[in-house]
Amino acid sequence: MLEFSQVTSTALSPFSTIVNFRILPLALAFEGKQEEALRDQEGGALSPSSPAPHASPRPTSPAPPRSSASALGPALRPKPGPAPRSGPRLSPRPRPGAALRMLVRQSSLGSVAGKKRTFPGTMSRPGPPQEPARNSLIDDAKARLKKHDCGTEYSHCSSNKCSILLPLLAKDGKLYLLFTLRSEKLRRSPGEVCFPGGKCEPTDADDVATALREAQEEVGLRPHQVEVVCCLMPLPFDKDMWITPVVGFIDSNFEARPNPDEVKNVFLVPLEYFLRPRVYHQSHVTRCGRRVIVHCFEYTDPEDGVTYCIRGLTARCAVFIALVILGEKPSFEVDFNLSDLIPPSEESFLKPQKHALSKL
Repeated sequence: MLEFSQVTSTALSPFSTIVNFRILPLALAFEGKQEEALRDQEGGALSPSSPAPHASPRPTSPAPPRSSASALGPALRPKPGPAPRSGPRLSPRPRPGAALRMLVRQSSLGSVAGKKRTFPGTMSRPGPPQEPARNSLIDDAKARLKKHDCGTEYSHCSSNKCSILLPLLAKDGKLYLLFTLRSEKLRRSPGEVCFPGGKCEPTDADDVATALREAQEEVGLRPHQVEVVCCLMPLPFDKDMWITPVVGFIDSNFEARPNPDEVKNVFLVPLEYFLRPRVYHQSHVTRCGRRVIVHCFEYTDPEDGVTYCIRGLTARCAVFIALVILGEKPSFEVDFNLSDLIPPSEESFLKPQKHALSKL
């Protein structure tokens, strides 16, 4: 009996480069029947109700009329019991249709040149359709932030000043803030969470230049990788020192390179977390005759499982940015006028200034 694999390879060899798609469905259907019959043979007998494939019976000596099962050939007849089976014994052979499958696979891959291959179960990378949504998210945030831009209006008020960079980035349809964990080697605030920043140097042109220089020194963020949006009102810190928050957007693919002498780690926190935190507590202090809420957030980074404590001036800046951009009511008490954030931001700077001047 001629093997099916030999039949398909002999009959289809002239068409190895061009597949006749009219005969493929019939050949594949026949292959399915052959496989089903082989499974039944391995199980011990063919089911009487299973249809037999169309095949011409091999002429043999006179015998009673064959059933539909015997039409499959001696190799596929049901075993009559312990008696030896008639017909040739089959040697191990490849599964029926192996040659046909290989022919179909080669033709389908080689006949369509230049077409991108797809693999089941593999998700494609996000493409350009997500860019408009990302740009819209960033543009809306910029428009809201620019309403609070004070530029260089108050940069002359103190010679003892610092600048910090509030790095925003858009990722997976959300906005995030980048924070640093200060090195334990530092003399001031070791092991605390803060934004990149530091004291103004004589070579710095302005507050923005200070923030960008410090960010490059601490986490390897170069100035051309930052799109500065605004400068917020300076905030009082440590007696006569003032800190100017500079807000800017960085690329979502930025890879931080922390300076081990200054930074122990770098991590991201969703901006919305500063309005709806999971772990939060607050306290109150009186500063310059004004009651101030001290926020404290505990955030566990899903990347490494480390829990960070974000508090003090860093937390206050994060809350203010979240209120400005997201425009939603937080789940905790704040000392900002939620209906109009601009006067409170000016008051936080001007009132301490007047209080300091009154003591001179």
